[in-house]
Amino acid sequence: MSEARCIDVSSWQHPGGAPIDWAKVQGAGIVGVLVKATQGDGYVNPWLHTDLEDARAEGLLVGAYHFAETGVDGGAQGAHLVSALMGQVLDLGAWIDWEVGPLADYEVGSLYTPMLEAIEAARRPCGLYVDDSWRETFARLALPIRRLWLAAPDGVPAGVRPMIVQTGSGTVDGIAGPVDMDALVSGRGVNLPTAPRPRPVAAPVDARPDDERAEEATEAHIAPVAEPPAVPEA
Repeated sequence: MSEARCIDVSSWQHPGGAPIDWAKVQGAGIVGVLVKATQGDGYVNPWLHTDLEDARAEGLLVGAYHFAETGVDGGAQGAHLVSALMGQVLDLGAWIDWEVGPLADYEVGSLYTPMLEAIEAARRPCGLYVDDSWRETFARLALPIRRLWLAAPDGVPAGVRPMIVQTGSGTVDGIAGPVDMDALVSGRGVNLPTAPRPRPVAAPVDARPDDERAEEATEAHIAPVAEPPAVPEA
């Protein structure tokens, strides 16, 4: 598939409480967005549901990510993300944003594995956002990466096959200030939209009297009576 332009956003893209104009974002050629959902085991992005729902209403593919913290139980962090995303449809899935500082090898697995398992109990598969250094660490430790979202502003290393690549930052119409830019480079398991999904609208109200509507419904369900066959003259 050809690359599809995406972005990732958090509460930082709402300075002063300003909403994102998702219609303009879609009009600027953006196909997908990953929204920060949670951090640690207590924080929830106050714009999480608004951004997910408004972006989907404009036809964008959506996903959500959890910002991992050290010193907090990994399973509790995963459960926190699952709880915050209750009821949301995620075209691009759920992700762990792994930007933690240096850790001993055993600490990496003890934090990541229960976090991944807790998320995948409800949201499978769960992807991983890392830079290439951390990607190599995960590979060396044989820790599973279901889907890869790679921070690679200088290009993707040879032989690495991410689903999403974070290419740098830029500006997008409809969003105040800079925003992280991404490219969806693998559409496996994802249906790219060819046009914005329309917002749901209420069914038209039939204002005619009840007896008139009942008469029409009755007529619509009465089968026509066939004419009797002609009897030939003797």
